[in-house]
Amino acid sequence: MDVVEGLEEYIPEVRARSRDSFILSASSDGDSLTMWRYYGRDQVSFAVGLDRSETLVPVARFEKDSHPSPFADYYVDKYDLNDDGQILKHPNGSPVVNFDPDSMSILGGEWKLVVYDQAQQSKIVTEIFESLRRGVEKSISTPEDGRLGIWFFPYFMNESLDLIKNDGFRDEREERIIVWLNPDWKFVFHRPGPFGLVPS
Repeated sequence: MDVVEGLEEYIPEVRARSRDSFILSASSDGDSLTMWRYYGRDQVSFAVGLDRSETLVPVARFEKDSHPSPFADYYVDKYDLNDDGQILKHPNGSPVVNFDPDSMSILGGEWKLVVYDQAQQSKIVTEIFESLRRGVEKSISTPEDGRLGIWFFPYFMNESLDLIKNDGFRDEREERIIVWLNPDWKFVFHRPGPFGLVPS
């Protein structure tokens, strides 16, 4: 497999993982007429002040250790397999775990400035593709050593892309917190509705 084929296989996985990010947006301008015009509109509107020095952390609401109703293939990549498709075991007999989909983790969470400048946006995209290329080359040359690094890369890539915004919105002076939650079933208790988020 060459690098181009590796990128073609890997990029769809990255795109799928981007759906798992959650973004909190705020403006560094506490009294912006532009923001009221954009987002206040006709519904009841209000502003919330946030202290940048206080860490915001998503709170898990489900205490169970394993998914209450896992879908098909939910645990398919949990264990490392040998060439015969059997689960590899440690010397003590316990299975070798690649990734436990029920293990709780929160990535991200720092305030980041939104990038409006096109030259800076181009630099971000160039760096992303360079990192993708290096990651795929490493996974091809040393699959076992490269697997973990390239698996984590989508989160950092998607954070950079989630900070890019059209220059026409520069007046918003937006900053964002971007997080990835695992597993989402312990955190996400809402669904989209016509007027915003609806508890589920």
